[in-house]
Amino acid sequence: MIKKLLSFKKFLSKRISTIKNQLIITFLLIIIIPTAIISSIIYTKSTESLTNKTENILEMNFNLLENNIQKEINLIDKVVTQIYLDDKMLDLLSYSPSKHYYYLYSRYKVIKDPITQSSAFENVLNTYTSTLNYFNKSKTKLYVYQFGDYKFHTNIFNLEEVQITSWYPSISPDSSPRIMYFPRSKNNNLPQGVNYVRKLFGLKNYDLSFSSLITIQLPMNEISRMLINLKPTNGSTIFVLNENNWIIASTENKFINANFKSFFSSYMPINDSNKFNTQIIDYNDTKTLLSTKTINDINWKIVGITPLNELNKDLYKTQKFIKLVILIILIISLSFALLLANRISNPIKKLVESMGTLDTDNLYVKIDDYHFNDEFSYLIDHYNAANKKIRNSIVKIKEIENEKKEAEFKALQAQINPHFLYNTLDAVNWLSLKYDAEDISIMVTSLSDFFRYSLSKGKTIIPLKNELIQTESYLTIQKIRFPDIIDYSIYCDEEIKECSIVKLTLQPLVENSIIHGIEPTDEPGFIEIVCLKENNNIIITVSDNGIGADIDMLNNIINDTSSSCSSYGLRNVNQRIKSYFGDTYGIIFSENETTGITATITLPFMIYEEDNNVKDDNC
Repeated sequence: MIKKLLSFKKFLSKRISTIKNQLIITFLLIIIIPTAIISSIIYTKSTESLTNKTENILEMNFNLLENNIQKEINLIDKVVTQIYLDDKMLDLLSYSPSKHYYYLYSRYKVIKDPITQSSAFENVLNTYTSTLNYFNKSKTKLYVYQFGDYKFHTNIFNLEEVQITSWYPSISPDSSPRIMYFPRSKNNNLPQGVNYVRKLFGLKNYDLSFSSLITIQLPMNEISRMLINLKPTNGSTIFVLNENNWIIASTENKFINANFKSFFSSYMPINDSNKFNTQIIDYNDTKTLLSTKTINDINWKIVGITPLNELNKDLYKTQKFIKLVILIILIISLSFALLLANRISNPIKKLVESMGTLDTDNLYVKIDDYHFNDEFSYLIDHYNAANKKIRNSIVKIKEIENEKKEAEFKALQAQINPHFLYNTLDAVNWLSLKYDAEDISIMVTSLSDFFRYSLSKGKTIIPLKNELIQTESYLTIQKIRFPDIIDYSIYCDEEIKECSIVKLTLQPLVENSIIHGIEPTDEPGFIEIVCLKENNNIIITVSDNGIGADIDMLNNIINDTSSSCSSYGLRNVNQRIKSYFGDTYGIIFSENETTGITATITLPFMIYEEDNNVKDDNC
């Protein structure tokens, strides 16, 4: 398996390595990547826009639902308040049980017949509940104490039946209304579903702590039907939850009277002070928009669940269209890429093939089958011309090499062995000493030292002390030649004598001072050489008291490669220093305060090492 992968990788890299394939891939990437990015951005922005639009619709619908629920509750509360404050009802609720029946009979002519539907309580309820719709009116129940032989009717029930229920203690102890959810019960006398619940007190009899309880069932079926019209999509589900998260209304009947936790155990709606909230959740492995809003006065929650795939149905069609467009663009781009790649790579391929057949034995190669007038035509023409020049140059080089070999042979015949030269000078020195010719001995010894240190075994970089010895040998010879004209002094710090310097740096400067500075004056001349260390540099000055010179011209000469050959020595010294140590080092000429000039040489403080030397091909 690994061998197959390596083989495929090798095959792939070989294919991609050709300029034709690289052009095709590059062209396709230039087209496809921006297209894909733009399409992705458009799709994402469209999805966000549609989601935001759906959120706005849901928020408006939730606000509408909240207003309708509050309106229904406010209407019921208003009716109950009217019932509570009715003068007849206050009388009915304010008398003690022992007097209650007889009072009712004497004032409201209540008949003992248990089947009658015109009791005093019933009359009061019917008076005010007529403003409610039929559902609320039929689901209105008043719970009172049983007094004597009084029998309860359609809407009037025994208070003792509810006082023994588990939910009775949760009713507000005062007359504050409360919206409560009651589970289904076989006892039809008890409230069912969602009810408005409120205690009624006998306000005319402070001895009574409590007289009656009224409940009015809310039309949650009507609210559920209303929810269906508020759904943003067919697959959306909207719930209304009470304060304990029981589902009291829903667009789907299967959820009603169930606890929200049983269906959404991993999530509970946000309770955030009437603020509309949305978030994306995973429900049944589907990205779903969850919307919530709290009805603060009754602590109910409105919850909406909308699958995003339903919101994006139209976008999926757009996505398919975008993919089709990208595919068409890919096919068209590939066709143009092939044409363009062939157009560009064919002339390059011809050049490569031509270069592959070009060698020293086959120089007569020419490309003459390219007929376009473009940059490649220019390149091929110049390639053919360059190939022709190379052929001519090779012929000339061969001729020059033959001439060079012949010249080297002649030079070898005429070459003088350095050891023979040293031995000869040594013999002359002994003869001069034999005949007491001390000046000749000094001159010959200096000349021998001059040649020895000039050659320096073919090394280009030498210790500073050797350079000073070689320079002093040259000055000694010149002083013997001009005894009354040339004099000199040399000073060097001990710590820099072992530092590196380019061979034959000082001698050309000294020679320049003698020839161009001192000789024209016909006056005694003096040359001073001083070698000092400053920071991490070596500063060497060569000063004379000659006639001086144009300093600007000298500095231009040593830095100008196009200067005349008469200044080659100084320019060569400066260029060799820069070549070996860098452009920050070299020679600068300056005028002395009295007469003459000074050449200042700046070198790096670098201890000479035998192994790190550079051979001079000229020695």
